[in-house]
Formats: sequence, structure tokens, C-alpha cells
Amino acid sequence: MNHFVYIIAEGVLDVVFLTQVLEQGYQYSVIERKLDLPDPAARWLDQFNWPVGHDIVRRAVPAPAFLTKGGALVALRSARGLTGVRSTMRADDEAFFRLDWRPSTVAVILDADGATPSLRLAEFAALVAEHGYPRPSALDEVTHAAGLRAGVFAFPGGGQPGTVEDVLLPLASVRFPALEPHSATYVAEWQANGDAQTADDFSELRAPSGPKKARLSAAAALLKPGKSLNASIEDQGWIPADPRSNEALKPLMGFLDQLLAPVPSGTAP
Repeated sequence: MNHFVYIIAEGVLDVVFLTQVLEQGYQYSVIERKLDLPDPAARWLDQFNWPVGHDIVRRAVPAPAFLTKGGALVALRSARGLTGVRSTMRADDEAFFRLDWRPSTVAVILDADGATPSLRLAEFAALVAEHGYPRPSALDEVTHAAGLRAGVFAFPGGGQPGTVEDVLLPLASVRFPALEPHSATYVAEWQANGDAQTADDFSELRAPSGPKKARLSAAAALLKPGKSLNASIEDQGWIPADPRSNEALKPLMGFLDQLLAPVPSGTAP
């Protein structure tokens, strides 16, 4: 593999979602068996307690998911939360050093939440630069230098506050036009319930992104009873055949276009 792209995302939902986008929008293929990985990737995977054996298709925490297309390999890694991005990236960088195997491209993909774009960029652009990659100068853009590239993307994109759920909800409205409004009504009714406004059990619903997460999970509860939203996104075609046809996906696709472009011959590490 002459082009190794390392993407660290905030959580498992992001990894599942990005996997589908790479498959649908860029025709990448998920590597399902450990024996099909290039040797350094297989040895990297050996450092994780799970998965065990050669079946690596299931999204594991924290083990990476791998996709390939032509001579390119993408590793998608969950940081298990925003606060884990720094430590996860440091641990992986140390692993790559021991393996004598370095990504040519690095990206951090996370939620904008309510942070200003300048603050979100400053924190994670500095982190990327600490690991020897060109420092991104703007959110949602990729910087190139000396055969290396790096970028920071914050959902929903375009410098707007929000989370990955702000991208998933428009997709759900198109894919499940009858179901999504019912889930929205259901969640709104519970938000108005007295217990939901005060009880500890509903504290996560009261978080800024709580109602959005609840709407998506309520829809998934009918689509995949007893299973998570991740399972529905993987199995039920949330990503349109042409991802660029949905406005909510355009900022991400523009970022990935830059990130996945071939590294010029002779410049990759």
C-alpha cells in the first residue's frame, strides 16, 4: 500500500458513518479478514485485545477499521470521545514508529459542538503538527507539505456548530420520510414530560445534542429492534447512491476529496 490514510474520529458512530461514506461515495472496500491486511497493519492490529482471529469486519472499540482502494489503505480509528483524541493519536504514532510505518495523510474528524471554529481548529491543528504533519490552516480543509497532508473536519461542516447527528438527521428524512417525523414527535413529547425535564435518568436527553440522538435512536429502534443506530446505518442504506446529492453531506465530501487524493509519486513517506 503506497498511500496510507489515518483518520481518527471522535466515536464509533463516526467510524461507522465514515465507513459507509467511503464505500458509497468513493468505492472503497472494507477489509474483512486480517490476512488480507498489509503486514504493518496486521501487526498494528495485533496490539489490540479484540478482534481475535481473522474476522475483523465488526466495528471494534478501539481497534481500527480498514478500507482499501487500489494502492490506498484507510484506517478509521475511534478515540472513544473528544478527550481521547490526543492520547489515542499519541499511542498510534508510537505504534507506527515501532512498525517503521507512517501514514502519508492524517485527519481528525469530530463534532464542532458549540465551540467556535477558531478554537476547534487551534486545538486539533496543533495536535496534528505535534506529530510532524503540516498544520491545517482552516477547518474542513487539507494542508499539504513535503509529501504529507493533514486536515481537521468538524461536523456538520462549513464552520457551523453541531454534531454528526446534524448530518444524519437530513439523511434519515430522505431515507425514511414517514418514520423520521414520528420519531421527532415522540422525542418532543418526552421532552415536555416533567420527569424528562428534571430526573437524572433523562440527563443525556437534556444535553444539547440529546434530542437529535434520541430521534435517530427512536427511528433505529423500529428499523433494527434491539440493536443500535450503528447497525441500521451499516445495513439499511442511509447514505444515498450519490452522496453529493444531499446538501448535508457536501462539506464532508469536499474534505474527503482533498484528503483521499493520490499522493504524488515519489513523495509519500
